[in-house]
Amino acid sequence: MKKRTISLVANLMLVASIALSGCASGNGSNSDKQSNTGSNENASTTDNAAAEVVTIRTTLPPGELSEDQIKEFESQYPNINVELVPADETKLMAMIAAGSAPDVIRISGVQELPTYVTRGLALNLDEYFQKSELIKEDDLLPVANVFKYKGSWYGLMKDWSPDQTLYINKKIFEAAGVPIPDPKTPLTYSELLDITQKLTKIENGKVIIEGMDGDTLFSMTNVQMQLQQIGKSLWSDDMKKANINNDDVKNVLNRINQFVQAKSVYSPINPAPNWTGGTFIDGQLAIAQFGYWYTGILRSDSKTKDHLDDYMMLPAPVVDGGTRYSPVTGGTGAIILKQSEHPDEAFTFLEWYMAGKPADDRAKSGWGVPIFKSKMSLVPQQTNFDKQTFEVLNDEIQNGQTDTVLEFNPYLNASAVNGLIDKLITPIYFGKDTPENALPELEKQIQALIEEGMDIAGVE
Repeated sequence: MKKRTISLVANLMLVASIALSGCASGNGSNSDKQSNTGSNENASTTDNAAAEVVTIRTTLPPGELSEDQIKEFESQYPNINVELVPADETKLMAMIAAGSAPDVIRISGVQELPTYVTRGLALNLDEYFQKSELIKEDDLLPVANVFKYKGSWYGLMKDWSPDQTLYINKKIFEAAGVPIPDPKTPLTYSELLDITQKLTKIENGKVIIEGMDGDTLFSMTNVQMQLQQIGKSLWSDDMKKANINNDDVKNVLNRINQFVQAKSVYSPINPAPNWTGGTFIDGQLAIAQFGYWYTGILRSDSKTKDHLDDYMMLPAPVVDGGTRYSPVTGGTGAIILKQSEHPDEAFTFLEWYMAGKPADDRAKSGWGVPIFKSKMSLVPQQTNFDKQTFEVLNDEIQNGQTDTVLEFNPYLNASAVNGLIDKLITPIYFGKDTPENALPELEKQIQALIEEGMDIAGVE
């Protein structure tokens, strides 16, 4: 997790507050665009004959939008140029406050969309969707609703995954004498703790093979997933109150700390040597917790692509006694800035990228699951590995409630919350604090952030 100071958090919240009044000028000044709410009667995705050539700016990174793709788009739509704008969160917030933010902004639908909508920064796309030739609501998988807020569309995922699924290295299981789990039955966290301890190999005090990566650690998304599996939530129904200082959250934290203390997962007291996806590929990690998109890496990496039968996908784990739930915890996609001076052209680009040829290419590669039912047949199903992972994917879609959106508070900034977790929860792993002391303070400080977010959004 990225460490954030409280002062930086405060500055980000301040910048977002300024944005509501300061970014009305969009990328310049155009008063008749300032009140655009997505109900523009001239919305069109087929008018390529506009006299003016406009530039659409986007925060999509080069790894997701290549120069060749940009050339392909600009050839098809000669009146629209596309410019990539590198921007981390701090830079993006500053650009929004200055009225110079990009038109198409890459965000996490689960963790960030509600905040962008409640702060008046995301364009309502309902009428654009209704007129789109490529985006048909009856062709969208229910999980696409991650980019809906209170019944309206504000963006689309570029692709998706049930993000808590597991990948195992069967060779490590066999060497440790651990039976290969049934891919049709989710492991409970108790079973997972037992298995990871048996898989972890330590020599002379050094971890040679780690049982599992660190995605079992305490985070808002992971805690909320486990709570939803038992019918509980971190938030009140109206999202105005944090429910953190209670036995349910304490049980989640204690369960996670069991993994940490056993050193059967990477953690602050037992850090990963590098990115855990690479550690898994190098044969130093028995279980990796990633979404379906990780199949694309295993298919393409020189160390794994020639022996894919050594790997296997498993459904997301479930709390003992809980209900199976395998959600999208990120949902990477994009929105259009509400203050954009060129919303029609921005939607033309968004539509092409999310629903056109780039979406077909992503589906064929296995780098994520398409959000369109009609594109599911493009997902790789040739090899035994393809068929096994696709079977688990379909089982998660059918039985894992992937269409139920993970609850994330719309008044919170995800980075701010992660900063507080770093500050208040990490000491527990080192034995320097206790859940009884840390959870009340975490609830208090997150509640303060919720109230700040409500003030910014004008909610009483």
